[in-house]
Amino acid sequence: MTQDSENRPQFFLTSSFSKAIIVLRCMGLQPLPMQTYKYRRRHHVCRFFLEVIVYAIVESGGRQYRAEEGHTFSVEKLPYEVGEQIELNNVLLLANDNDVKVGQPAVEGVSVKATVVEQYRGKKIFVWKYKPKKRYRNRKGHRQSYTRLRIDEIVIS
Repeated sequence: MTQDSENRPQFFLTSSFSKAIIVLRCMGLQPLPMQTYKYRRRHHVCRFFLEVIVYAIVESGGRQYRAEEGHTFSVEKLPYEVGEQIELNNVLLLANDNDVKVGQPAVEGVSVKATVVEQYRGKKIFVWKYKPKKRYRNRKGHRQSYTRLRIDEIVIS
């Protein structure tokens, strides 16, 4: 455990959640809420957040995505080159610690700046058509194109 410039303790991920709780309580600190990330085979990793969480819900291609600074996510293909910085203006919700702003339909004066990391195509899916007793069988494949975005910052003006 180390301390940063604001004299707050910085915790490293421990193998046991209960050990982290004991360390916090011994220091006279109240543990903050944890966030659980789900990985393959139902493994869970618990982490403490000792800083303010700012995130936004943005809409792209008719779907909604949670955007946090530094995180990446994939959206349906956008017409931008790799490395280009874009701005997502359709922000539906902004959460800044305990302050939550819900737009109707969008939050005014908030945008999300992102960088295009990758243009790629998803896994191939097959569509089957079949009519019994008519000797009709038809198979077609489809691969969806995606754009991977990395969130640089959430701009609140």
